[in-house]
Parts: sequence; structure tokens; C-alpha cells
Amino acid sequence: MKNCDIAIIGAGPAGLTAAMYAARANKKVVLFEGLTAGGKLAVTPSIENYPGASSTDGFELAESMRKQTVAVGAEIVCEGAEKIDFAARKVYTYSEAYEYKALIIATGARSGKLGLGNENELVGSGVSYCAVCDGAFFRGKDVMLVGGGERSRVDLKYLAGLCRKVYFTTQGIAERESYENVEYIDKAAVTKLSGNPLSEVTVEQAGEERTLAVSGIFIDTALTGESRLYAGELETDKNGFIVTDDEMRTSVPLVYAAGDVRAKTLRQVVTAAGDGAIAAATAIKEIKAAKKV
Repeated sequence: MKNCDIAIIGAGPAGLTAAMYAARANKKVVLFEGLTAGGKLAVTPSIENYPGASSTDGFELAESMRKQTVAVGAEIVCEGAEKIDFAARKVYTYSEAYEYKALIIATGARSGKLGLGNENELVGSGVSYCAVCDGAFFRGKDVMLVGGGERSRVDLKYLAGLCRKVYFTTQGIAERESYENVEYIDKAAVTKLSGNPLSEVTVEQAGEERTLAVSGIFIDTALTGESRLYAGELETDKNGFIVTDDEMRTSVPLVYAAGDVRAKTLRQVVTAAGDGAIAAATAIKEIKAAKKV
């Protein structure tokens, strides 16, 4: 059994920022890294909207965050958390148990996928799961948006203002907006992605296939919280995202959530980092208060 002041699950921008802030406050911090530091950021080919870094590689930015976090004294454990015992305040990996005073969950979100064979290899080469993140790379080009719901309505407005043409493909019937450069393709499914980088998308509608020349496809199918570790223990919304207050408190005392795993409206590197800083500051304050009780 090992002990720490603050355990942080998830080594994306939210988790790394929280670890840095907590370690700088002289707290003993253990950060659990499932695969690689940086999370989805580490596999993002290009970042152009992070303040102070007008154009940078996602892995480079993630590695810079990791080095900064380690330099101030946070411990990064290269194992994912397998179980949380909220009552006993313990995190378990395959090889060890860690007792904590406060816990920050920063496990991120899971993007829904089309399920096509070459989808993963085209991420960063025409396939994107975030219009706000990557839309600017397709300014003046033809693209496709796949999805439905409120998130897609917001993304459609954003892409329509940037791109030459947007094909909006839904499995249902989309509510029409007055965009001159948007073509709606209702009750349809994407069946094929062609080219590397992406150059064509094939959709099936009413039993017929249609191939469209596009430079990018934005996939807005259901985004859900990475809820395996906290399902049934913390208050969540219908999509598995953790409900918090403005100071990142969850429904369980001394447990906080930060980054894309939270129920929120904007999921970006900069908002994740902000969440992480707030979560750490709240945890530090409330650990100190708990000692006085």
C-alpha cells in the first residue's frame, strides 16, 4: 500500500495541469497514466488554438506538459487505474494500491466512431471528432459532418462559416437551417472512406450509394464519458459525464473531476487545463480544511 495526498487518474491536459499545480503546492501527487502522457492530445497532429503556441504538434505539447509536471515533483505511474474504492479512498492498479486524501478524475471522453476499417488511420488525415479543434484546417474546402443533436447543430454553424461546402449526413431527418453552402443528406449512413489523406466519402441513402469528394469528415456521433471507474458512484448526466460545480467538486466529498470527463459545453485543451488548475486548487484547500475537523 502506498500513500499520497492527491491521486489523479488520467494524464491528459487536465490531469497533467492538476498534478503540476498540486505538486507546486508541496502536495504528494500520484498521476496514473493509462497509455501515454497527453491522452488524445499526444496523438493530435497539429494544435493551432492553444494560447502561446500558434502552431505545434500535439505530442510535442503533451511532452512539454509531462516534463514540466515531473520537474515540480509529481510522480507519474505508468499504469492505468483498475478500480476505485471511494469509501476507503483507494485507487488500485494491477500491481499496487494507493491511498489518497483527495482524488481528481480526468479520464476524458470517448468519441463515437463510424466503425469503418480505415477510420483510425485517417485520424489527422481527414477524419476528425472535433469541429472546433480542426475546422480551421479545412477553411475553403468541402467537408462532411456526420451526426445529429445539439452538438452537431453548433458544429454545423461553425463549419458553414469556414468551409466552401458542408454535407450534413444524419441517420434521421435534420432540422434545416438557412445555410447556402450546406447540403442535408437525411436517413443515410457513411459506408466508405477513400484516399489517404481523405479524398472521398461514400454514403448510402434509401438503398443507393453516392460518392462525394471531400477533404475532411467530422464525426459527431455520441460522445460519452469514460465512466468505467465511477459508474454508479458519482452523479453523471445521461451520457456518463460527471456532474460538478464550478470548483470541480463531484457528488462525493474530496473527489473532483476535470477536463472532458465533466458535463460541460466546450471540450478543448485550454478548457481542460483550466479545469485541472481549479480542481487542484479546490482539492488543496479542502484537504487542509479536512485536517482541522
